[in-house]
Order: sequence, then C-alpha cells, then structure tokens
Amino acid sequence: MKTFSQLNYEEQDKAIQYHLNELIFGIVENRIYFEEESEIQKSINTLVDYLERKQTPWFLGEYIFNNSFLNKQLSIIAKSNAMECLYPDQGEIIPRYVLL
Repeated sequence: MKTFSQLNYEEQDKAIQYHLNELIFGIVENRIYFEEESEIQKSINTLVDYLERKQTPWFLGEYIFNNSFLNKQLSIIAKSNAMECLYPDQGEIIPRYVLL
C-alpha cells in the first residue's frame, strides 16, 4: 500500500478528482450537507434555487463543478480526503470485507 505522498503527480491528481467527484455526487444526492451559515452551503443553496427556477435541477453537479468558488473549496476538501487514504500497489489484492 502507498500513502498519498508516495503517489506520483498523475496518481495524486486522479485521487483528488475521484474524491471531488464523490463530494459532488454526495451533494447532488443530498447525502452531504455543510453548515447552513457556511459560504459553501449558501453557494450550493443559491445554485439549487436558481436551477429549480429554471426547472433544470439535474444540472446541479455540473453547476457545482463549474462554479469557481465551490470547485476551489471542494477541491481542498477532496485533497484532504485523498491524503487520508491508502492506495494499493499494482496487483495488490484488497479484501472486500474486513471482519473485526
């Protein structure tokens, strides 16, 4: 297993993008919320309201990704998440279930 710092630049970028996509999907699916007073949640709520008025709520993920403020803030969170993970070496077997 490798830590984030042991990955090359391309692998680190892929890891961050994976976590960014997971964050955006979580927001779109209402699984991830931020504090109501936070600028992130206020920006998300503004986009949701805008898209509901336009009757196109299915574009929320794309709007979040293209919003420079949200993309920057969520990328910081995604990098933090990516840095906490371990990454398998090529050919390394990862058990699907861990019994405690």
